[in-house]
Amino acid sequence: MKDIKHINLLSKDMREILTRELNAGNKVETTFIGGYRQLASDHLFVILKEPFKVEAKKEYDNIEYREVNNPSLWKAQYKDLDNDQTIGCYFGKEFYN
Repeated sequence: MKDIKHINLLSKDMREILTRELNAGNKVETTFIGGYRQLASDHLFVILKEPFKVEAKKEYDNIEYREVNNPSLWKAQYKDLDNDQTIGCYFGKEFYN
């Protein structure tokens, strides 16, 4: 489920990453607020339909990039270390066919 309210909660840096992805043709697949492992129960997740199209790995001091490579979760993610927010991306339709 996509909820515009979740997207509006993104920090400035995370919104910039998301905007660049959307402008490059990626789409939001789902958004949710929840927690797993050591993360807060109010952690915000925005998951994109396709792998990241724009590289932003080194542009932000408070954003951590990680290759997750877990088909049960997602391919990669940007995590805002200050705001409990993650933008992840799925592997793409070719992977799941």
